[in-house]
Amino acid sequence: MRRLGGISSILRRYLVRSPENWSEVDFSRTAESVLEQIGDAVSDQQSLGQGPSDLDVEFSQGVLTLQLGEQHGTYVLNTQTPNRQIWLSSPVSGPWRYHWDDEVGQWRSTRDDHELVWRLADELKTLCNITLEIPSKGNDRRW
Repeated sequence: MRRLGGISSILRRYLVRSPENWSEVDFSRTAESVLEQIGDAVSDQQSLGQGPSDLDVEFSQGVLTLQLGEQHGTYVLNTQTPNRQIWLSSPVSGPWRYHWDDEVGQWRSTRDDHELVWRLADELKTLCNITLEIPSKGNDRRW
């Protein structure tokens, strides 16, 4: 392992790139970007006639709300700036917390390491036939 100023290159990369060391601006930009992408992807599917007819998508001040109507419930995703996480409240699977994994460029569960977008896409597909299409590290992925 190459050493840089007494700290290994891997450790230095972690310390510089780790969300715990991001400024509030860097964290907000990264976290809000994925929430906007999710909101846009759900809205795009709604415009194509997918999902419940009373679907409502709202994004404001770091909080994304996906209201799927009385039959399906409401998803709330919000940024947690002090601990640099995104929190998900799901009507299907309950509460989840996610941290940024710079290696894969995804928000991953602090509990079992699944990807935020994977969890949400799987539930939305099963619950109301919405397919999320969100770019990931320069690649288009369909969940």
